[in-house]
Amino acid sequence: MSPAHDKIKIIPIEQPFLRVLAEYVSGTFADRAPDFSDVLIVFPSQRNKFYFRRYLLEAAHRPGIIPPAMKTIDELIVYSFERTGGSRGRMLDPMERNFLLKNVIDSLKIEMWRDLPFLRFISIGDRLLNFFDELARERVSIEDLLETSALGHYPEKYTQDELPILKRIYDEYRKLVATTGAIDNVDVNDSAYDRFSADILGGFHYTVIGGLAGLTAVELKIVKTILSDSPSELILHSCPPDDLMRSRGVHDPFHVHQKLLTALGTDTKAISTLGGQNSVRPVIHVRALKTESQQTFHIQTVLQEVVKRYGDLHRIGIVLADET
Repeated sequence: MSPAHDKIKIIPIEQPFLRVLAEYVSGTFADRAPDFSDVLIVFPSQRNKFYFRRYLLEAAHRPGIIPPAMKTIDELIVYSFERTGGSRGRMLDPMERNFLLKNVIDSLKIEMWRDLPFLRFISIGDRLLNFFDELARERVSIEDLLETSALGHYPEKYTQDELPILKRIYDEYRKLVATTGAIDNVDVNDSAYDRFSADILGGFHYTVIGGLAGLTAVELKIVKTILSDSPSELILHSCPPDDLMRSRGVHDPFHVHQKLLTALGTDTKAISTLGGQNSVRPVIHVRALKTESQQTFHIQTVLQEVVKRYGDLHRIGIVLADET
């Protein structure tokens, strides 16, 4: 079942997302002020929570509020795992995962990693574990990769050597996790995909999903379930709906939003936009200077002008060529 089109809204990219979202939430739930605690806001990252609390306090025009419950999409996955009977105490932390993975690799006597000291192994182990986690989030198995590789023309060193090695490591690692009675990120994502339901959010009056972009298979299923089965809405920071309909494919900066709306079965023309007048367009300075001191003084001059125009320092981004 596709979510209703009126459950999806866009804040234009030219406008400050969190400020507009705070004003919208404050106005929509004005009858609940100053206690917004039974409203759940789902964000892509932790940083959004800090600023949103501040902006919501300003938008509510009150000396104090009880802020909404706020979770990142990752925290929502873990929350689903716990609410469906999982125990957070059994979840392995990153160091414990690396210990188990190192034991597996040592037992398999893989030459390239056999005598690698643990502290040096961690950087390799983290990348490998992140790869396993990404597969779990996308509901893709290594067997799927092997089948796909068999259909294409890929270098033999990957398809005949490295993929089978990765599969053996993964299978043995998962067996060892199960033997210890622990829970891995793979188990948490599997649980969220298989068991998430709107009932899990029964303690909240309303759910607002804000600012998400490209979603994994697990995240997409959770968002679909929330929008279809509970009082909720999805608010994107994107270009106007008409521009989304004219997306130029993968090279378009908002292609991920178009893919998301397509996956949700949304009629883009029916999406409404929030906010008022667009903010002043950002200033972009591109300069090549001879010395670092000249560059430093130039950045200082630019910042002084930008601060006068915008006021809020946290909305200023500086991108340099290197860390010097």
